[in-house]
Amino acid sequence: MDPCLTNALLFERLDNSEALPETLSPRERSILENLARGANIKEIAAQFGRSAKTVSVQKSRLMRKLGLENNVELFDYAKRHGFGHL
Repeated sequence: MDPCLTNALLFERLDNSEALPETLSPRERSILENLARGANIKEIAAQFGRSAKTVSVQKSRLMRKLGLENNVELFDYAKRHGFGHL
């Protein structure tokens, strides 16, 4: 198999129907920003005055909204869309 095709299949979405950051609520955007900067769920929860469980649920919802299946995809999405810049 052609190495370029292998990379495309492994690391890129073949459809361009990726959800835009504008579909996220302000809280979801803030959670994504904090995660991209390296904060963990407990740190984000403390910042917002929420429980870690609440923030974890919000993270799961934003991932579902964006069509992301794991943290690798989440961080790749954040990087591509400019989240996490200081």
